[in-house]
Amino acid sequence: MKKEIILIISLAIAALGSCGNGEKTTDASSGATGLGVTRVDISKEEGQKQVYAFLKESGPYFFSSVEGNRPRLRPIGIVMEHDGKIWFHVGKHKSSYRQIRQNPNIEIVAVNSNGSWIRITGKAVAQDNDVVNAGAFAHSPGLREIYNEKTGYSLGHFYVADGIAEISRNNQVEQILF
Repeated sequence: MKKEIILIISLAIAALGSCGNGEKTTDASSGATGLGVTRVDISKEEGQKQVYAFLKESGPYFFSSVEGNRPRLRPIGIVMEHDGKIWFHVGKHKSSYRQIRQNPNIEIVAVNSNGSWIRITGKAVAQDNDVVNAGAFAHSPGLREIYNEKTGYSLGHFYVADGIAEISRNNQVEQILF
């Protein structure tokens, strides 16, 4: 609750101080580092490009959902961009898929080979999408051994809506909305 209040206040201050010209403003302090968080004032589309570029150089991704009133964390391995959204994948038979259907609040964290990290918060929007499904299987053909008619398992997909990313690199934390 405390984190949510800080985030809401930070976003409100950022909105009041934003002038839409690519400026950076210091909004809050990252709980992970204690460093000031600088909000990058760019379009959501440009923000998504930057977030996706960071994710592509990182992995695995650690995905946290909510089960009841407790966080649940697990690694996931595939990210892709399609139709203006960043997509992740989990089996529909898994508790993580049920959890995002019940409570879409998630966080995803990844670290790249340089030790820089990203923390994404947002809403998971579970959605069937044939193009995304084909892309996931093309990226990881071994998934076909798990998700097929014989096993009865199907791969679920979700994208992040109302995304907020914090990217920490070079002792600086930038906040990007996407």
